[in-house]
Amino acid sequence: MPESNLIDRYQAHRTRRFLQNEETFRHWLPNWRTRRRRRMLVIALGVLFATMVAIGIACLFNPLFAVAWPVLTLLFLPTWSSLQVVSGRQGDAPRHALDEWEIQQRNDARSVGLSVTQSLVFIVAIFLIFTSSVQWNVERLPYSGGLLALTAMLIGACTPAMFSRGPIQTRIRLIPKSSTSDPYFRSAPLDRWEGPMSATLTIDGISKRYGDVVALDNLSFEVRPGEIFGFVGSNGAGKTTTMRIALGVLGADSGEVRLGGKPVDLDVRRTIGYMPEERGLYPKMKVGAQLSYLAELHGLSKADAHAATERWTERLGIAERVKDTVDSLSLGNQQRVQLAAALVHDPAVLVLDEPFSGLDPVAVDVMSDVLVEKARTGVPVIFSSHQLDLVERLCDRVGIISRGSMREIGTVDELRGKGDGRIEVFAPDAPVGWAHHLIGVTTLSHLDGRTLLSVDGTADDQQILHAALKTGPVHEFTLRRPSLTDLFREVVAA
Repeated sequence: MPESNLIDRYQAHRTRRFLQNEETFRHWLPNWRTRRRRRMLVIALGVLFATMVAIGIACLFNPLFAVAWPVLTLLFLPTWSSLQVVSGRQGDAPRHALDEWEIQQRNDARSVGLSVTQSLVFIVAIFLIFTSSVQWNVERLPYSGGLLALTAMLIGACTPAMFSRGPIQTRIRLIPKSSTSDPYFRSAPLDRWEGPMSATLTIDGISKRYGDVVALDNLSFEVRPGEIFGFVGSNGAGKTTTMRIALGVLGADSGEVRLGGKPVDLDVRRTIGYMPEERGLYPKMKVGAQLSYLAELHGLSKADAHAATERWTERLGIAERVKDTVDSLSLGNQQRVQLAAALVHDPAVLVLDEPFSGLDPVAVDVMSDVLVEKARTGVPVIFSSHQLDLVERLCDRVGIISRGSMREIGTVDELRGKGDGRIEVFAPDAPVGWAHHLIGVTTLSHLDGRTLLSVDGTADDQQILHAALKTGPVHEFTLRRPSLTDLFREVVAA
């Protein structure tokens, strides 16, 4: 299963469990109304069932009574389905039912059409079997008719289970709270997150071990509202593990993840937009249908999901590919679709694992602009990347992780100020090692007369220049601060 959909599937499972829980379901309705309605449905169902049994017995004497069974089916199916829902035994709920919802009767043509269709199927079956009985064995006609009616009755009892793929296929549906004014039903929200849409993501002392391997060791940092946080480290440093724990896909051995001061539970996870490093999409599914499906899993209505899909595919330059399957796209366009999947439900925080991998420069610029736009709306953005020049350009703060621990964290200027200074000298005639004797100076590289030196606080730049002039003419002598790439190399090598 694609990783980006693990939580969506779990959310859908939780919704089904919610609807299957009678005590929770009854909380949605005043208790006295629930009991009265269930009692009425049980009585109606009992009368219908007894009538069907009576017809089955009557068919032993006159098979023409079997003709009345389809009429009872029209009443039996919706009555049974309604009883299932009020009793909290309904099957799968619609996957978009992850917000505040209410239950109301559905009397539109679609639900009625399903019941009529089911009944017509049984009417045709009865007619064919009844006709065959008349033609094949007239003497056993009463027996055949009675057996037919009893069999049809049993099929009718099983039909709700066969067709209970969800309330939307029976006689009820889940609808948004804002779209109904029926005072009979009262909405009771799920245990959803009530924190601010723009909140700080806090990683507080999390640790994770895989046997003897320490993946994370008391890791702590935070991503503030409206901040783009660059999370960098070498392969295997613990970046992906941290993101999966933040999302709830993995559990930490110790420590806690909070969003807006609240622990990240199932309801908070719904507000997170996650983009995994590996492809987390259904390869054979069309782009537009997939994005709309994922948006509905996060609680958007069908219309809102479609609108969000159109908006983000247009913004990311893949509007013309919405009818293509994911596996037919280039790697760069697949990456754009993955970002759209993380954005389509308007998340409160973005967690992106290597979002710029495989993108051409134009796509990098588009994605960079999108992340900046989201941050300006107050959304915390955290992403990992090995493109350190891009991290340096985009991020407000950067954290460098190595061997599961945060080694350095701060703004780019703060990090660059922590490292040793750099002096680049271009002296064509200078031999290798000409600066080895200088105090506080380390030669980082020497190629074609161009020497890069690392200098600490004890080094004297005038002495360095004087030593270079002794070797011959000096064409360049440049003082510069270390780049993020330089600092990354120092941290990883330490």
